[in-house]
Amino acid sequence: MTTPSDTTPDPDAIRATWRWLAHAQHGVSEVRVIRPGGGGIVGLGFFDDEEAFVAACAAANADGNVYVGIQPRPRRLLELAPNVLRSLRTGAGSKDIEVVTATVVDLDPVRPKDTASTEDELSLTLQVAEAAAAWCEAQGLVRPRLMMSGNGAQLWFALPPQSLEGDRHERVQAGLKAFEAEVRARFQSERVHVDSIHDVARIIKVVGTVSRKGAGTAERPHRAARALTGFERVEDGGLQARLLEAPVQPPVANQAHPAQVALPLAPSASAPQGTMKARRTETGEYDWARPVEMCGPVQRLWEQGAEDRSVAIFNMVRFFVHKGLGLDEITELVLEYDRRGLGKLKGRDGAGYIRKAYEKVVATAREDGAVAPPCHSLQGMGFCRVNREPDVRCELYDVVFDIEAAVERLATVPAQDVEYRLKPILEAIAHRPPSAQEKYLGLLEVRTGLTAQKLRLTMARAVRTQAAGEGADTKGGGKSKQR
Repeated sequence: MTTPSDTTPDPDAIRATWRWLAHAQHGVSEVRVIRPGGGGIVGLGFFDDEEAFVAACAAANADGNVYVGIQPRPRRLLELAPNVLRSLRTGAGSKDIEVVTATVVDLDPVRPKDTASTEDELSLTLQVAEAAAAWCEAQGLVRPRLMMSGNGAQLWFALPPQSLEGDRHERVQAGLKAFEAEVRARFQSERVHVDSIHDVARIIKVVGTVSRKGAGTAERPHRAARALTGFERVEDGGLQARLLEAPVQPPVANQAHPAQVALPLAPSASAPQGTMKARRTETGEYDWARPVEMCGPVQRLWEQGAEDRSVAIFNMVRFFVHKGLGLDEITELVLEYDRRGLGKLKGRDGAGYIRKAYEKVVATAREDGAVAPPCHSLQGMGFCRVNREPDVRCELYDVVFDIEAAVERLATVPAQDVEYRLKPILEAIAHRPPSAQEKYLGLLEVRTGLTAQKLRLTMARAVRTQAAGEGADTKGGGKSKQR
């Protein structure tokens, strides 16, 4: 399966990828370059020019693995990085997607973490993909295009353009998920895994670019992704109808206003570890859609994951500990979370990995045993806008960040560390109502000896600095899940 040409990008195949996706009439194409080994985004851009797309993908392949969004992105995102790659932190999220024009089923061989596939592993995966394509054809669907993604196989299905206005977004998303699940139920095995990429914001390898995973060796070589059955685009109205007929799950409460989390005000919003149980269905299975009460940003992390899979897992472990779940349930939930899309723990001691994360989280517990949720991490990832936008509130954050207690603890802080400890306190105060601000600034004035005027100036400077640091993120168009 590997030839000498597999080690360099193929501009003709990259161009064919652009043309098969057919985004131009419906929006722009998002290109994302990700450093091998989960090292984060190297560059991100939005393209409406074919030549620029081909040139950028070929050139950027030297710096990382090159991906493109399956669905077109809104044209408004073009101005963020017009036909160029820039250092943006996040790309389009599922709520940004307005039109669906294709779907992809992704099959990967089960193998050691961060390694390329062997020839035998790849050959088996391609055989399974061929069988899946034949099954689709027997179902009356257009036979999908078969792609070799570098280490596995992909089935590309072209769809007539489908607007996601109104309830169509949830209906189409549910259909994509159900179709992928049906293929998975029929063709996944202990040796071949069907990855979860049904979300409309997902990305795929640009065919014609080289996939670099781990150290390229004779046994596990790096390969360029390529088309095995050509790039003919035949839109499948039958598959589209099938997607629209899938049942839609009831919407998650409060999703329209993810920053508003109704919780009783209490000294601690965290339950002692192991005292709470995850939700289960009437049949005794976990309620995978919402195993515990979640705010919008955590729900998004649970549903979509994050570019940094280690951070995604650690944040979910922290949140489950915060909610009072025990290690056994946390392990089961996070293993399934990883299996459904992240793939971080595939081929490794997943339970041991989760246990270490759990121990690190528990070590941060306060004297009363409470563990803070991953608010700051979610804010830094761009998932949560609390303390990033002045009109966004989150009662959960207000409960967890006890300003009065933080002010009192300043008494035990060495003088050289006071300024560092003041920053998060002032950021929290800045997002309280004006009457509450006066109260807290008065407490700080007494505790630190700084004048109220100086504290206000410092608070304003802290908020401005934070906003400037988030500038690139706010322009990123949201997050899409690459798993």
